[in-house]
Amino acid sequence: MAAYAAAWVEVDLGRGTFVFPPVARGAPPRIPSLLAPEGFVITAYNPGSVRLEEAENRRRHDELRARLVEGRYTRFDAVGHDGVGTWREPSFAVVGAPVMEVLALAREFSQNAIYEWGDGIWRIVTIAPSR
Repeated sequence: MAAYAAAWVEVDLGRGTFVFPPVARGAPPRIPSLLAPEGFVITAYNPGSVRLEEAENRRRHDELRARLVEGRYTRFDAVGHDGVGTWREPSFAVVGAPVMEVLALAREFSQNAIYEWGDGIWRIVTIAPSR
């Protein structure tokens, strides 16, 4: 989870980018109204932290996008990165989705964790494996 805690997350708001700092630094002081009041960051890349070929990651990303569209959730393109340019992972910032739906998607795409923001929090939510 250290990589999750150290990652920066950039969200493309269409008219600019909002940057969530690493979780270890705490919640950002002010979250843009487009992302209010709460939401999540989820990816389909590199399931279980196992690096896949770019084509397979892209396919999974497109499938996750389709699932978010199907659910009619507000979503923004996002990217998680290490801040030094050696790792970048496309993601989505999702607003208006029930937490249980986002957790189910994370499990379906074999993710170890998602990010959550809201009410002064910016945290990592660990995903319990499917039974």
